[in-house]
Amino acid sequence: ERAQTNNPVAHLVLEAAEVELGSLGESDWAAPKIKKLLSRLPKVVLASNPAIGKAPKAANVMLPLRWASTGSLKGAELPETLALLGRETVLDRIERKRNAFDK
Repeated sequence: ERAQTNNPVAHLVLEAAEVELGSLGESDWAAPKIKKLLSRLPKVVLASNPAIGKAPKAANVMLPLRWASTGSLKGAELPETLALLGRETVLDRIERKRNAFDK
């Protein structure tokens, strides 16, 4: 957990992920759509935070998201994991971890 709280883009990633994943409705919450959305996430992070200079690498996006949603840095494919956990659970966990940065 400490590694992610020290990750300079983790907070930005979680903010962007919360908005982007939140845009998927319950009926769209499926691994293929989540995967497509996650592939765009580095560019979304850059677009909403141009001061970072360049889009973060995929690992710097996926690790904070995996950590926030599962509590682990390793596991099965992230889109499938998020789909199985369910929309509300994932969004709630991301929000809680994101809010932890603000404290």
